[in-house]
Amino acid sequence: MYSGFYQHEIASNLLNAEKLFQAMGYQLMPNRTLVQEGPICPDQVMNVARDAITAYVECQMMKRIYNELKVLRLSIAWIDIYNFRSYHAGN
Repeated sequence: MYSGFYQHEIASNLLNAEKLFQAMGYQLMPNRTLVQEGPICPDQVMNVARDAITAYVECQMMKRIYNELKVLRLSIAWIDIYNFRSYHAGN
């Protein structure tokens, strides 16, 4: 977790990125390193990948809502869009 790649590409773009690695089977050690003991479980990795794609699509939908409201000169906070999407899931 202290390598340049991890710090610049992963930690700087994802909050609590170590939780994603833990979901894929890595263990967070007391010295803040991630260790994979044994073979990687394809099912765990696929679950994380599916969740990441779902989150990406949801972010794109929220961005579209924000931009459409901006064109209408309506000001809204991201948290309001998130809350609306949480309560009104669908198309």
